Parts: sequence; C-alpha cells; structure tokens
Amino acid sequence: MTFEEEIYYDEKGLEALYAEFSAKLATYISDMEDNISSLNDVIGELGRYWDSEDYRAFKRGMGQGITSTESQIQRAIELKHEIDLARAETAAGLEKMRIRYGFD
Repeated sequence: MTFEEEIYYDEKGLEALYAEFSAKLATYISDMEDNISSLNDVIGELGRYWDSEDYRAFKRGMGQGITSTESQIQRAIELKHEIDLARAETAAGLEKMRIRYGFD
C-alpha cells in the first residue's frame, strides 16, 4: 500500500486518536461534574443535622476543594475544545491530501 493509500485508509490515525481522547475526556468531565454535584448534596444534607462552627469550617474546607476541582474540570473542558479543533483541522488537511492524490 502506498503512503497516500495509508493516509486514506488509516482508521487509527491522528484524527481517530483525537476523537477517542475527546470522548474519554467528555466522559471524565461528566463523571467529575456528577461527583461534585453529589458532594454538594451530601454537604447540604449534613448541614440539616450538624450546625456548629465545626460544620461551617468543614463546609468552607470542602467548598475550597470543590472550587479547586471545578477549576481543573474547566481546564479539561478547554483541553477538550482544543482537541476537537485539532481533530477538525487534521480531518480537513487529510481530506485535502485525499483529494490531491485522487482518493475522493
């Protein structure tokens, strides 16, 4: 198989790797958002039964951890966006090569 044919037929090339990683990141992001929501629910529920300075300190500490985690999730969302852009650019570049070499 020629190099051009390999570009056309490669199902596990760069574009596919971008797609696979993007999908895994989407799952990770969704799972982490669900986990944060669950943590917030638990913290709120604890507040119904535990009302003292200890609870308020616990809630502040957990809030800081949640805020930090949310920041990291935002960075993962931005990374996913960049990967999706790179995938689109790669797909367009490969399509141009396919057309150029007659594989349309």
